[in-house]
Amino acid sequence: MKFYLRSFFVVISMIIPFYANAQQKTQGLSEDFLKSLPESVRADVVSEVELANMEEEELYSSLPSVALEKSETLRKWEQFLRDGVDSEQKSEIFGIDFFRTFQTTFSPINVPNFDDNYIVDYGDIFQVQVVGQITIDSDVQVLRDGTIMIPNVGNISVAGLPINKVDELLKAKINEKYVGSSVFISLKEIRDIQVSLTGEAFNPGIYTLSGNSNIVHLLNVSGGILESGSFREIHIKRDGKTVKVVDLYDFFINGDTQFANQLKSGDSIVIMPVNSLVRISGGVKRPAMYELKKGETLQDLLIFSQGFSNFADEDSIVFERIKDKSIVSSKIPSKRLPSIKARYGMSLYVNEFKLKQVSISGAIENPGTYSIVDGEMLSDIIERAGGYKENAYPLAGILLNEEAKEIQKKNSERIYNSIIKTFAQSLTSIANRSSGNNEGAFKVISLLLKDIKDHKPDGRVIADFDLINIKNNPQKDTLLSHKDKIHIPSISQQVYVFGEVGVPGAVRYTPKYSIDDYLNSRGGLLENAYKNVIIVEPNGTASTYNASSGFLKNLSTNKLNVMPGTVIYVPNDVTAVSGLPALSVIAPIFSSFALTLASLANLND
Repeated sequence: MKFYLRSFFVVISMIIPFYANAQQKTQGLSEDFLKSLPESVRADVVSEVELANMEEEELYSSLPSVALEKSETLRKWEQFLRDGVDSEQKSEIFGIDFFRTFQTTFSPINVPNFDDNYIVDYGDIFQVQVVGQITIDSDVQVLRDGTIMIPNVGNISVAGLPINKVDELLKAKINEKYVGSSVFISLKEIRDIQVSLTGEAFNPGIYTLSGNSNIVHLLNVSGGILESGSFREIHIKRDGKTVKVVDLYDFFINGDTQFANQLKSGDSIVIMPVNSLVRISGGVKRPAMYELKKGETLQDLLIFSQGFSNFADEDSIVFERIKDKSIVSSKIPSKRLPSIKARYGMSLYVNEFKLKQVSISGAIENPGTYSIVDGEMLSDIIERAGGYKENAYPLAGILLNEEAKEIQKKNSERIYNSIIKTFAQSLTSIANRSSGNNEGAFKVISLLLKDIKDHKPDGRVIADFDLINIKNNPQKDTLLSHKDKIHIPSISQQVYVFGEVGVPGAVRYTPKYSIDDYLNSRGGLLENAYKNVIIVEPNGTASTYNASSGFLKNLSTNKLNVMPGTVIYVPNDVTAVSGLPALSVIAPIFSSFALTLASLANLND
């Protein structure tokens, strides 16, 4: 279809010179003209015309001001800063992004959110309700001495006890004095605590947290750990002594939350420098750079990365290490990993077989979706699918490729934008200034722009589907890519003739027929036919054939081999039309061409 868009653009370029004298810029667009355009195109045309007018004004205006130049410089600088921030937010080190993806706050969130192991301390507030011999409904706070005072009961020491033990103790004490009373106790408000964070922290400082917070909560609100910090050696100090060394890998990798004991007011958390960092990538489930402790091996590294992927090559692992200030690379099997102690700068790359998928349909024995590996060819998948059926027509085989489709799409967008710009500068002016009925001009422009706007590239790649030919000439085989689509049509007995002929349509294939024979079968060329006929072969390749008569005809390639499924398209010779009335006859040209494009697309499905 790329060929036809190119031809389409050529036709457009032939129309514009007829109106080269229409150079005057329009100050406004015709409302009728705008209404004639499809909604998807209307905004593009208006935008381009406004831009063209702005550019013309700028051409005759004074030099750009220094302020504008400075604004542009500032925008570029701000973009540079944003890019820098984005790049800083990304890290290969495992665990870094865990805290950076949270929405953090430095304000304490004092909401009761605890389990039975919550340790009660100074500042916690309980709600105590007693119904029976005495009625009590009171909020009581844990005092500095670690007790709470319940009216008519007295002081009860609760500090340092888990919340479930406090509940049992208070109910027991109250029932000792008021037998048979119903006691209801709940923790109404959690105390605030202040802790300090130092070492390799992203934002070291003093933080106010809720009383049930642990080290993960602290790191969350502080932004996490620097790349130079250790995730596996975090010291919690209390009263000048280290009471616990936290390894966050227990939480990140094993989901173990036993370490997540509550912090206490006055605690100091120190993040130590990082230990050995070792990288693992390729065929593992969680590639990253991991921190390994002294004595841990590359097998531990593999465990941290959640093991091999489904298609990893475990017998060929690339192992790199630093030796004598240079990098030494070798290949090792997975069984050697437990015997190699991890060192800073080591890395593993696990090769893997990357499975891709292609689909094959049509006149094939076993159509469907197939998995392929790197290096698999078109002939391989056809053979795996059982080969061709008896009615298959390999000559017209279709291979659709996503990468080719994207290239075609960008090319179509480029052509569309170019045409929009041309119309904005020329044809819209013609539509606005032409006298009499503008309906013909409006239809021309509207139809043309809509056809190009709506064109959907298919990504077809010209390939050889003849298995015998490929076997004898392996270089003609085609390498497959992920998401490729293959279609093998059934044998066709038709040759299709469209465009400026007497009766467009299909002609039954006749081996001895030439292009002229097929053209004559459909009534021959009309007077306004363009002599360079477009020939589209079943495999998608396109060429031109000169249908001139006399001496020029003898010099032309009259002996092209026409195969079943070939499309012969005769364009309209727009150069034979001159003057403003040409606008009324251009629309059928584009209509015919659009019909041909649609017909070709249907034939290729």
